Amino acid sequence: MRRLREDKEDGQKKKFSISNPGFTWRALIWSLLLTMSVAFVFYRSLWGLIPGMAVGVYGYMCEMKRAKAKDEMRRLREFRSFITAMEGPLQAGMAIEQAVKLAEKDLRDLYGERISILKDVRRIHGQMKLGYSFEESFETFAQREDIPEIQDFSDVICSLKRTGGNAIQIIESTIRKIMDGIQLKDETETIIAARQLEQRIMTLMPAIILTVLSLSSPTYLSALYHGIFGRGIMTLALGLNLVADVMGKRIVQIH
Repeated sequence: MRRLREDKEDGQKKKFSISNPGFTWRALIWSLLLTMSVAFVFYRSLWGLIPGMAVGVYGYMCEMKRAKAKDEMRRLREFRSFITAMEGPLQAGMAIEQAVKLAEKDLRDLYGERISILKDVRRIHGQMKLGYSFEESFETFAQREDIPEIQDFSDVICSLKRTGGNAIQIIESTIRKIMDGIQLKDETETIIAARQLEQRIMTLMPAIILTVLSLSSPTYLSALYHGIFGRGIMTLALGLNLVADVMGKRIVQIH
């Protein structure tokens, strides 16, 4: 039980982490670029680093949220490959435990060690060798992933293993429904990604226009970089730009 409890605790930690550390570095670099850009474009002053840091923190949070969604989609695609590999053995009349083992072998032959779900499947087998039931091991895996589709599949398996019934047919039906749901989510994410790019370009346009005007005609906007009135207008413009970015992100997600 101690080993199983440790795995569940690891799962709780995983909910707040990104499996690829490169995401964190990219978010930090993006945050730093935003901070310096705000200081230069909107204030032309070191004092601009103060509001720039606020914008940088906002950018970091948005980038990490986007990275988390991307990482979750990657794990969902891996899980789709996993349950697809399970279909054949299940249709051949094999038990769910045997289907999981064969699915692991098929994925390893197909992808090598490139996909992270293989590590989770090995952990399931390791827990079973230590005497834990298949239901406990798979449930721990689902809690560690913390993805609704994986949790739903785990709930069906655990329920069937405990109550009995026409398990193979129900599991196959559940696999098809989950695969259709993942496919729909994948297609939706592709559409949203294009709109997110458009939204990001629109958000950056005011800063791009200010930069072009500042470089082509330095005196044209000079009044906005001096005095309380000018800096107030630039701060207001920065604030409105942030509000537009927040609203744009929400509109994209709604559609």
